[in-house]
Amino acid sequence: MKYLTTSLVAVLGLLVAGCSASPSAMCSDSIKIQCEKIHECTEDKTTDADADGTPDFEEMFGADAAACETMLDEGYTVDFGGTTITVDGAMCADVDKDNACPEATPNYDSGAAKDCMDGYDGQTCAEFNDSSTAAPAACADVCTA
Repeated sequence: MKYLTTSLVAVLGLLVAGCSASPSAMCSDSIKIQCEKIHECTEDKTTDADADGTPDFEEMFGADAAACETMLDEGYTVDFGGTTITVDGAMCADVDKDNACPEATPNYDSGAAKDCMDGYDGQTCAEFNDSSTAAPAACADVCTA
């Protein structure tokens, strides 16, 4: 179930990488973009859990992009092969300029965050699904020392 690993890693990386305009708004935008891409670019939306116990698509990403957005913002718990995993929500409403970036790189650049999100939004499905696709260059400038 490639989409489970590739898409979840992409989503979590994007949540950390960029939240712009206001950090809270960009955080919400990043979730929206990722959920739209996940639902648009995943061909196999199997609704039954695999025999190996991995969750099905809907358990991980919701029935549609709107459900996915709610799940990723608020967080959720899923059974993964007998192990319960809790995915912490981004809680975008609580993100501000003081907590948008990690302590080591505390300076938030809203212009870079917007460019970062635009880069992700412009990806084709092939790029989105390819784990070797590099993050847009602007993403490196969202949070700086």
